[in-house]
Formats: sequence, structure tokens, C-alpha cells
Amino acid sequence: TPSLPLVLGGDTLTTMIRIPLKNSLAQRFIDNSGQSALQDNDQFIEFFKGLYITTPATPAMGEGLALYFNLLHIDTKVTMYYRDQTAQDTIAFDFLINGNSARITDYTLDPSGSLASNYLMDTTLQDFGFIQSAGGMRTEVSFPYLQNLKDSLGDFSINEAILILPVAEGTEVDPIAPHSNIFITTLNEEGTEVILPDQLEGTTFFGGTYNEDEKQYEIRITRWLQQVLYGSRPQNDLRIIASLSGVTANRTVLQGFGISSTKPKLSLKISKF
Repeated sequence: TPSLPLVLGGDTLTTMIRIPLKNSLAQRFIDNSGQSALQDNDQFIEFFKGLYITTPATPAMGEGLALYFNLLHIDTKVTMYYRDQTAQDTIAFDFLINGNSARITDYTLDPSGSLASNYLMDTTLQDFGFIQSAGGMRTEVSFPYLQNLKDSLGDFSINEAILILPVAEGTEVDPIAPHSNIFITTLNEEGTEVILPDQLEGTTFFGGTYNEDEKQYEIRITRWLQQVLYGSRPQNDLRIIASLSGVTANRTVLQGFGISSTKPKLSLKISKF
């Protein structure tokens, strides 16, 4: 059971999964003992390309899971057990997995049959916004009437602009919790995707951390908004993306502008000249 510590030989070990490998793999190592294939690390990785850990089949609805493996933990390794016939002794040899080992995660995402698939097919739907790790989904936010603010107020400066994004009710619980952090990108004049200038001030200033009490994200976009309003930056849509998207399996469902009374909003503090 992945959630429980492992008791092995009377010792309680770190929570782990132990996967039996074929004896033929161990025989390959033994047959090449003393040969160039095992001479050094460079030769070894040419001889043995690694292991591919995957699920046996697509699980039924509600029966899947997502696991995080700590591949840099001291107990992460491949252990080969063999018998020394001369010494009449069983020996264990560890192939270590560490920072020198390549670690790759391969994802295949299929949103078909989910609520999110409806929004992929019809971008006019606005009840929810979706963010998914592993190159999945992102939510885009636009401000089509932003220039009206300048037209109605005249000259002013923005002291603070915070984009507040509530998480849809009922989606913030385990087993798949919202992302702990999100961030925003947009397109610059050349059409290149870039982060907002506010993010350069650091996470404490920029925000984007999930507030479990309020069940929402708050992201400061003051500098970006000021630059857009006064023409030094193009007004392109904001792309809401998950932090650490390549190494997490979280998903976030954001409240949209439709069915809920709790909607996303832009909170402004300004000084008028």
C-alpha cells in the first residue's frame, strides 16, 4: 500500500513500492561482470538504458491514481541478489539512482468525457476555467473593456491591481487538490510568451499561492496593468498556468463568470490626478 510504511525483516522502512524485476535482467549484469559494459558509468548507460515504470492498462473511471516517487531518496535503487557458489553466500548489490541519473516523466492526457472537454470544444463557455499539469490545460483571461477605465477616469496611476481567482466549490478537496502555486504569462510585442513584470519582484510580491482558507488565488498584476493602460505594453490575454507543471499531477478548476456568485475579479487601488 503506497500510503503506509513498509515493514521488511522486522524493520520499518520509508513508504515505498518494491517492484520485482525479471531474473533475466540480473543474468545480463552477471554475464557482463568484468567486461567493458560495466567498466564505468559511461559504458554502463550505453549497456543498460534504464527502467520504464508504467501502469498495465488504462484504469476504469475512479480506479486510477497518481504517485510521486522520490528518485533522489537514499532508498531509491535497484538491488540485485545473487548467489556466490564458492563462498556459499547470498549477496546483494545496489545500483544507485541519484542526481547523475536521467529522470523522465511521460504523460498522455485524454480529457474526453470530462467536463473540461466541453470547454475545449466551445470556448464561449465561461462557467469554469481549467488548469492541468503535464502540458494539459490553461485558462486565459482577457479585459476587453480595460481602456474604458482610462476614458472614464482620465489620468490616474494604479497603486495596486490584484487578480482574484476563486476555486470552484467542491473541487478543492483531495484526492486531486488544486495547484499550490500558479503563475501568469502573456505575449509581448514579438508574440513571444513572457512572464509578467510583477513576477520579477518575487513570489511574496506577485502572489499566486493557493489560499486554503479563502479557497482562491491572488495575483498582483499592478505593473503589467499600468504599462498596458499607458501603451508601453500590448494588451494581450493573460494565460493562467500551473507552477511545476512538469512534475505534478494536480488540477485546478477555477470559478468562471457564469453560475456562481463567487466570480473572479480585479481589485484596484488607484490615485487620480
